[in-house]
Amino acid sequence: QYDRFPDLQKYLFHKYVDWVKTGDLAAEWADEPACKAYSYQADTDLFKAVCDLKKKGGVTAAAACCTACDAAQGCQAFTFFAGSCFLKNCGAGGGSGRAGATKALQGAVSGYKK
Repeated sequence: QYDRFPDLQKYLFHKYVDWVKTGDLAAEWADEPACKAYSYQADTDLFKAVCDLKKKGGVTAAAACCTACDAAQGCQAFTFFAGSCFLKNCGAGGGSGRAGATKALQGAVSGYKK
């Protein structure tokens, strides 16, 4: 019962709990090593209903989608919205990219490989 010992509780939280700064998108992005290969746009849905590769649910932060995209073969971009990563096989431009295929979506975060 670590809750009876504040010093022990503090120690265990710092050692075993990985806090994500979800209130600050730039800090969240900087804290996730996989996101260094991505650019992001806030309040944007990239390629809405176009180039959908797959959906990964149960995600708590947009930066986790960087890792999910890296793990999915052919993933070039994603949109994080409402606890899910919508992985896309379109890039930001050229090739299979769809220029102008973005929609404003409050609360969404989209990332694409640089």
